[in-house]
Amino acid sequence: MLVDAHVHSYQPPRSFFDYDGNTRTALILVDLQNDFVAGSLAVGEAEKALEVAQKLVASGKFDYVVASQDAHPPDHVSFAGSHKANPELFADVVYDYNGQKVTQTVYPSHCVQGTWGFEIHTSIDKSRIDDFIWKGRDSDLDSYSAFADNLYQKITPLSQLLHKHAVQRVVIVGLATDYCVRATTLDAVKFGFSVLVVPEGCRGVVPSRDSDIYKEMREKGVEVAGLDDARVKAFLSAS
Repeated sequence: MLVDAHVHSYQPPRSFFDYDGNTRTALILVDLQNDFVAGSLAVGEAEKALEVAQKLVASGKFDYVVASQDAHPPDHVSFAGSHKANPELFADVVYDYNGQKVTQTVYPSHCVQGTWGFEIHTSIDKSRIDDFIWKGRDSDLDSYSAFADNLYQKITPLSQLLHKHAVQRVVIVGLATDYCVRATTLDAVKFGFSVLVVPEGCRGVVPSRDSDIYKEMREKGVEVAGLDDARVKAFLSAS
């Protein structure tokens, strides 16, 4: 595993709300792509998450805005059709990666580079996004997190870009709560950032899991607070 060379040793992070208004803050938009909104792997009520995400994008309150995208090749290991055994959708398969047995959930083909499903949904103003992080580009590895693949074999540029922009804290919204939002959030903490997740800007594949996921996040020091929280209102209204 390469992760130890790239992340801080874990310490409970400083609360997102403990910083003053001069702290550089980034907005991370997780996988707001057509296939997750109205395509082959659509998440229920994704449009509602998009509305909140765009509200945050348009707020002008962020020093840096970055969006992650699944960017799969046509033969990606997460696609059921890539496996000779022809597994059922959403089943787990086990395959070998450099001598390591890896368990992978398989899905319909989605977010293939160059397709409509790969593109960021048109409700998001892409002109306000500073950088795009493509993940899941390796045929043999999946990547839920915007920071690294699931085995931490390859690190994306996200952490480096955040540090380049002197970011100390991040706000995360996106799809889906129980997969890529969760993984990105937990990795953001591992990489040393203070994190706020806005639930209204997220939707999960299985909504009943949300409470357990948000509990897990809080246990790692993540702030989970909605738009009606006084602290979030203060952050968004600060000059």
